[in-house]
Amino acid sequence: MKILDIKCTKCTPEILFNPENGEFSINGDSYPENAYDFYKPAIDWLDKFIEEKDRKDLVLNIKIKYFDTTSSKCLLEIFEKLEKHLKKGNKVNINWLYNIKEEDYDSIESIEELFIGMDLPYKFIKE
Repeated sequence: MKILDIKCTKCTPEILFNPENGEFSINGDSYPENAYDFYKPAIDWLDKFIEEKDRKDLVLNIKIKYFDTTSSKCLLEIFEKLEKHLKKGNKVNINWLYNIKEEDYDSIESIEELFIGMDLPYKFIKE
């Protein structure tokens, strides 16, 4: 499988999924005009990755300062794909890197809401 490399713009994050070393990343703000169109290649790529027979462990590093509601739905769909991958016996770890001021707890809460009801291991890492 080839590396997925989507370059960032002012309103879309960089998405870099490397199946060879299991390092995946989403980095940048996310408020595209049409989030479903933007995230579709990543979601389709994950479907193919998950269907491969070889066991593949992965780490997803996310560094998104701001995301809109539609982007959160797309991120949730990515997390659901990763949860499926985990249930197939693969290791999945998610690191959400942040640099938020202590008084901005609402941002952390909105991120945590994405993981409610999911069996994915995740942690917040303050930069």
